Amino acid sequence: METKSVPYSFRKNGIFYFTRRVPQDLRAHYSTRRIAFSLKTRSAKMAIVRAQTTSTKLDQHWHFLRVNSFEHPAFDNFRATSRKRSSSPHERYEKKHQIKEVIEHYLKHKGQNKSKTFQGSLNRAFRYLKQSSQKAYLEDFRKADATKFRDFLFAKNLAGPSVKRVFSTIRAVFNFCISEFDIKMSNPFTNVFIDRQLGSQKRQPIPIHDIRHVQSKISKINDEPRLLLGLITDTGMRLAEAAGLAKDDIHLGDRPFIQVKPHPWRSLKTKSSERRIPLVGNSLFCAEKLVKNCEAVRLFSQYNKQEKTNANSASAALNKWLKNVIGKEYTVHGFRHSFRDRLRAVECPSEIIDQLGGWHTDGVGHQYGKGFPDEILIKWMKKLE
Repeated sequence: METKSVPYSFRKNGIFYFTRRVPQDLRAHYSTRRIAFSLKTRSAKMAIVRAQTTSTKLDQHWHFLRVNSFEHPAFDNFRATSRKRSSSPHERYEKKHQIKEVIEHYLKHKGQNKSKTFQGSLNRAFRYLKQSSQKAYLEDFRKADATKFRDFLFAKNLAGPSVKRVFSTIRAVFNFCISEFDIKMSNPFTNVFIDRQLGSQKRQPIPIHDIRHVQSKISKINDEPRLLLGLITDTGMRLAEAAGLAKDDIHLGDRPFIQVKPHPWRSLKTKSSERRIPLVGNSLFCAEKLVKNCEAVRLFSQYNKQEKTNANSASAALNKWLKNVIGKEYTVHGFRHSFRDRLRAVECPSEIIDQLGGWHTDGVGHQYGKGFPDEILIKWMKKLE
């Protein structure tokens, strides 16, 4: 079959291409006077079908265009009436969504009853994005913008895990709004490689002699921040877990313990975080002081003045104090690392360590039963004294 028998086409290197001149009255809508693109076939019979189908759709589009409709089978050549060529097949006459609008929409539906930290991290992530790219519309972002953004964050000396968190925030907002607004595009912030190890420093466990030094200092300073830190030193709790305790979470008596459970003002990181921790050593001393001094529902009034527990404030203050006491290489979270090492040092079984620290234990069998009884947990915790 000869090439000329295939309507609206020409042949190049054996491949059929569609071609058709744009009508004079519609040229203002196009960046070229002639539409041309590959039909992706070497078969004349297939080319006839595809060319005729495309030509019919194009005639329909031109009719709709003349009556202000915007279906367009040859969108690669299409542009807005401003004569600026569209940078994407999806950017036709559809309304584009400003990043500001996207953030507001996400917060309206996803930000209800969330902490100020949630909104703060969202605003910070998009502030970084604005610094990296001047694009104002969601639809304008491409994969190249995402990789450029990743490199920008590392250039700001953010560690790998921090870059990962920022990307997670941006990705969640884009996913939600792409779905909500029915935008025909893929999320450019998905499947971007981020080296978690780059720029990150492993948190160091605090040596036992430094722990004893900190505890000695705490016993002489009877204020809320130091008592909070003391409560952590021999329990291995996360700072947010401890800062959000209720007074009734502390159980004193013959077998004193802390009940770590979620509260309206402070959730827990994982389901396995809910647990009972026997109180021993300095943590017992601080718990008794705190219960005696507390007259409110929440144990730490200083970090619970708002609706949600402000663990970030506690972290900043205590890390600054620790830096002066035992050195800048240690943070509050180091006590949690040390807690696990101290239990290992007395040959505590790993399953008991996981239960005491609220760490997840792998394996289906660990999901059965109620865990180790209090007397077993107390036996091992006593070895830390």
